[in-house]
Amino acid sequence: MSARQPDRGADEDVARFASFLQARERAEREEKAQAGQRRRKEAEVRQQAEAEQARVGDARARKDRAVRRAKDLRSRRAPAAEVAAADAEYRAALTDLEEIETGARPAWAPAPPGSEPPEPESESARPEPEASPESESASPR
Repeated sequence: MSARQPDRGADEDVARFASFLQARERAEREEKAQAGQRRRKEAEVRQQAEAEQARVGDARARKDRAVRRAKDLRSRRAPAAEVAAADAEYRAALTDLEEIETGARPAWAPAPPGSEPPEPESESARPEPEASPESESASPR
């Protein structure tokens, strides 16, 4: 009986098949990792959207409470100082809501407390004042 010699072609086929299986397993692992990363990113985006919705909802509720308070004080003919405080509370709530919804502070809103005041315009940047009608009619011709 003679011992059978291994076929070199068969060994190469087995090695190529093993290499193919390893590459496929690697690709599957990478695909799973990428899917996990996508799911985590989607969950993060979803959480951010939910948090933003909660912020908007809270700001709207604050504004609505301020409106009801101001209307109530006016209907009861409360002292002017209380009505002014309620109006200020409403303006602050409305400013916050618009800032949250648009991402920019409304132009009509005062600067937030603790922020630096805007730079004053330089003299050269200011437009020339227009002559008033009274000064034109008073000038000799």
